[in-house]
Amino acid sequence: MRACVIHGLGDIRCEDVPMPVPKAGEALIEVAACGICGSDLGRTFDYTPHQLPLVPGHEISGIVREIAGPSGEWAVGDHVVIEPMLPADDDPMVARGLPNLASAYDYIGSRRDGGFAEFVVAPLGHLYRVPEGVPLDVAALVEPSVIALHALRMAGEAEDRTVCVIGLGPIGLILGQWAAAFGAARVLGLSRTATKRSLATELGFEAADPTAVDPESWVRDHTGGLGADIVIEGVGVAATIAQSMRLCRPRGRVILLGNPSGDIHLGQYDYWQALRRELTLVGVWNALWGPRAEEDEWLTALEALGAGRLRLEPLITLRISLDETPAAMAAMHSGAMERVKALIEP
Repeated sequence: MRACVIHGLGDIRCEDVPMPVPKAGEALIEVAACGICGSDLGRTFDYTPHQLPLVPGHEISGIVREIAGPSGEWAVGDHVVIEPMLPADDDPMVARGLPNLASAYDYIGSRRDGGFAEFVVAPLGHLYRVPEGVPLDVAALVEPSVIALHALRMAGEAEDRTVCVIGLGPIGLILGQWAAAFGAARVLGLSRTATKRSLATELGFEAADPTAVDPESWVRDHTGGLGADIVIEGVGVAATIAQSMRLCRPRGRVILLGNPSGDIHLGQYDYWQALRRELTLVGVWNALWGPRAEEDEWLTALEALGAGRLRLEPLITLRISLDETPAAMAAMHSGAMERVKALIEP
């Protein structure tokens, strides 16, 4: 089969590789679509992944083509998405219903081969059925939708609150939709990219360019001078993390969602904001799933998508083949290629 394989830092190639063989309790999935996440760019160009060679890709939708061992509820031909984090069954966090916080885990597309390929294998217990009527290309965005849902759940009650999202990438744009679905009074968004602001406006945000307005004044103007109840930082750099504290009202919540692109240093003034405003800072990692979790956020996201409460198709602004992927990823990483969500369609 064809797959995109990372061989070293900055070295990703589309090549022929052996077809993966499912073990007992696993399924062979024909990949319909796989989203390119910012973390895929990072593990290709910025740091060495956990194993080499590696087929990246964890935002996967596809069709079950083979099942090894008892099939349970699954059948060949089922349309599925894959929950990619595979924690050890005996990890204490799994027993507590917090599989996302396990310290012992495997990960499809990061620690084992993922979806930048024609086929991928996955455990049956990590498959979720795509609702009838949902196209498989759109279903590939369920994984970032679940991350966005978990971030908002960690922020607490959104009803009648003002939510401000810093960084309007795919997860940020989905976050705003979740906030609206849960009754937020208004959703504010900050992005330097005009196309993302335009899409945010179409999706119900009030959006601004932080280089064209003073973000603190703009947010205060939209919140009666108080600041946002919930600020979600989705960029992962020191400047926007510090900014998130200044945009938040006293006793508000700052949700730290963006993966850091380097060391984070806060100035004394910004640290004072957390103290003097009694802010709650909340880190967010992955999402909740499975029978022990208080909520299976994958099921929640799939139900919302099937009911038409999430608009994901407008976020897909680039579709590429496997052969086009290495050059496209290099262009994305350098900033030469603008996109919201890029999908690989093998």
